[in-house]
Amino acid sequence: MIETVEHNMKQFGALNQVKYEVMPRELMKAQCRFVGWYDDANLRSVCRQFGADCVLWAWNFPDATSDWPDAHRLNEKRFRDLEIGDRHKVMWKNASTLYRL
Repeated sequence: MIETVEHNMKQFGALNQVKYEVMPRELMKAQCRFVGWYDDANLRSVCRQFGADCVLWAWNFPDATSDWPDAHRLNEKRFRDLEIGDRHKVMWKNASTLYRL
């Protein structure tokens, strides 16, 4: 989505016509949180593009779409490419901060 916004801003000259205080990508990083529970490729992509501070991970138990009873094993595999600090942010710290727990 953000790539489309940035492309359109460049294509239609908005960057030269309007002085933005905050660019759309930075605004998304400051105002949006991305939540996932099974989409491994997009988890890594969003962490690269916006930073682990913007990502929350859901377990979705007891929904049928949850990873239960394999959540622990799947999460070990899913998060292995993230640094340990980023794993903690995505798996629990960001939610704790957001909800002031």
